[in-house]
Amino acid sequence: MSPGATGPSAPARPLDLPSAAPPTRPEPAIAGAGGSVQPAAQRPQQAQAARPTVQRRPPTRRLEPGDLICPDCGEGNPPTRKFCSRCGASVAEAEVVKARWWQKLRPRKGPKKREAGARPSARKTRKSFPAKIMGVLLGGVGKVVGVLFLIGGIVYGLVPNIRSSVNEEFNSIKSKITNIVSPTYTEIHPADITANSGTKQHGASLAVDGKKNTFWLSYPTTEPILTVTFSSKIDLSRIIVYNGATGDLSPGVPASFVGFARPGVLHLVFPETNKSSDVKLQDDPDQHTYSVSKGSGITRVEIHLPLASLNQPANSQGKKRLIAVTEIEFFKKD
Repeated sequence: MSPGATGPSAPARPLDLPSAAPPTRPEPAIAGAGGSVQPAAQRPQQAQAARPTVQRRPPTRRLEPGDLICPDCGEGNPPTRKFCSRCGASVAEAEVVKARWWQKLRPRKGPKKREAGARPSARKTRKSFPAKIMGVLLGGVGKVVGVLFLIGGIVYGLVPNIRSSVNEEFNSIKSKITNIVSPTYTEIHPADITANSGTKQHGASLAVDGKKNTFWLSYPTTEPILTVTFSSKIDLSRIIVYNGATGDLSPGVPASFVGFARPGVLHLVFPETNKSSDVKLQDDPDQHTYSVSKGSGITRVEIHLPLASLNQPANSQGKKRLIAVTEIEFFKKD
């Protein structure tokens, strides 16, 4: 029909809808020779950029005890972090910075840090009535002591007499402490020497003459006793002994250490105090220092040479030999 003709209109055409056919799927695997399955063909994908590698570097902050060291970059992180502040890596298994021994001795600064959810109970934080009383008393005492120290310092600086008295007392206490920690000793020279035994050429006075080439010889028939008297009361604290014989037996004839008996023990008797003490000697001619007990407040000491403690010469063949002592020196504690 022509465009100008009139008549019944043509029926409407249905709308064009998309095809409802199922989407295409990748082709199934194709069985190859021998029954092996070959993968299906796939469309090439876009290449992904390579993940940048993290280089381990020194931390940018000072490490403190408890910090977490990142295992990837080495950055130090506070204990509260879960991820590294520099590279973003997890710090769940990071190394924890440990405190050095001297850091553990320092007092903590600031309030005590507690973890989230940890709160002290009221029973632990509440102080008892006696504790409150002690806190008030000690707090007041501390203030009073501080004020007294301040006043004492001012007086010490302004009053010369008080300053000199304090210095003398301080030096006296310091000297006593020094003598206890590292004592010093002064030699005491006897005023008189007697003995119940001794030869004509080697009498008892040679045992305290201060010489190391002379010696005292006593007979072994009775226990030799050397009595030493001092000019004033002393506190005998130490003796030095040169055991045996040294020097010359007679002019031109040297003495032999092993040729005479030597005392093994000195039995010291203090008649004024009715006390005594024993000193065990070394059996050689060298200088040896021995401590003396119970020798305080004396002016006289008796030195016994017990016959039972003698060290006899090896060639004595059972015979008792003369007993030799080279030198005994006496000391008091300063």
